[in-house]
Amino acid sequence: MAVNVTIEGREKPVPRSQRASVNRATQFRRGVDEVKDISVSLMDMDSAIMFYFENVIKPTVVENGETVKVPLMYSSPERWAAIQKTGFMRDKKRQIILPVIAFRRTGMEKDDTMSVDKMDPEEPKLHYSFERKYNA
Repeated sequence: MAVNVTIEGREKPVPRSQRASVNRATQFRRGVDEVKDISVSLMDMDSAIMFYFENVIKPTVVENGETVKVPLMYSSPERWAAIQKTGFMRDKKRQIILPVIAFRRTGMEKDDTMSVDKMDPEEPKLHYSFERKYNA
């Protein structure tokens, strides 16, 4: 631990040559840390679409002078095929659900235009290099 020395009424820091060397990497560890690693799954993508519809778009229909909130449902491939075949969606009691918005995931693909772990010096993406000069 560095101790400040008082000389002529003001405190001066201890010179670097007299300080004890401290490895700060050993002072903190994540062994019992409760912070989870970041991951994005297909379910996260589907729930983001559902959140956008429910909280941003907020679909409604005016029926008989009454505003009705339109339900939003994720459709599995089997349910989607049934909707395509019959033209409408049914619930567990076989009653028609109208109005409704049904969506499904048709495919996923990687965006090759975004660089991940590489830095091309000719065309840097998502990286900004800068140099800060010492100022007194």
